[in-house]
Amino acid sequence: MATVHIASAARPSTPALNVPQIWVGLQRKILHAEEFVPVIASCTVEKEDGNVITRRVAVEGANEVTEVCTDYTPSRVHFRMDSGTEVQNIIVSKGPSSDNEDLLMTLAWSRGVNG
Repeated sequence: MATVHIASAARPSTPALNVPQIWVGLQRKILHAEEFVPVIASCTVEKEDGNVITRRVAVEGANEVTEVCTDYTPSRVHFRMDSGTEVQNIIVSKGPSSDNEDLLMTLAWSRGVNG
């Protein structure tokens, strides 16, 4: 079973990432999930069709799952697993200062129900 850590917003002093840098990271996450999620043992891209990537992900101690990842640059990335679970990485808005480097990003999960 995976452990989920929930934390409040962190504001490191420097360096701040801008939107293009965040998208490079999120697009890498689509192709190399194991670099971002410690319980993922492997990630194999099976198909690329424009902004939609289909991949097989092996999670330690669990079965492999197929995920369809859709890149909605510059607002979000949507991951849909064959189990029905969905995850979204969303750049919600600019933070209180409205500076381009003051961005808020959230992760949202929706667990699917089988049957």
